[in-house]
Amino acid sequence: ASCDFPGQDLMALVNGAASTEMVVGRAGQAPAWAHSFDIGCRRVTEKFIRTDAPPPAELEAAGEGAGQEPAGPLGGAGTAGADQMRVYDSSKVHKAHVTRQQLDRQYSQLAAMPLERRSQVVGLDPGRAPVIVAGLVIMQAVMDAVGVDGFTVSETDILHGIILDAAKLR
Repeated sequence: ASCDFPGQDLMALVNGAASTEMVVGRAGQAPAWAHSFDIGCRRVTEKFIRTDAPPPAELEAAGEGAGQEPAGPLGGAGTAGADQMRVYDSSKVHKAHVTRQQLDRQYSQLAAMPLERRSQVVGLDPGRAPVIVAGLVIMQAVMDAVGVDGFTVSETDILHGIILDAAKLR
């Protein structure tokens, strides 16, 4: 995730289905801190979101649940940057800056939609439609906990890193 940000201090976040992974450090160096939080978009959906489209009480509970984890408060994915693209173009997503205002607007729009309608949103993978609201709730909780008002999307991931490491060995 950090290969295109050489020498920068970063917090990388992977908002997964079962967990949220955070790594803090300087790009290209060993992580200074890393933690896997037992909070993922599928888990938050299953635990807190029972109605289609979720009412404010369920969304509030999801937000509170996303901000907590057995090991303590949660601090700190390409989907958040893929805004209504008919044909996915990673060059428009990779390194895109997403503000809190943009994230909140996307959250408000998607949370108000029933699943069937979310599944038809241009730029949103229909397979992510059931969990996207919880994923956005987690991103909001991270931004609140860390105190940031935006983030940069990275299209590079662990597979990219494995390939780069393998290339160094040759």
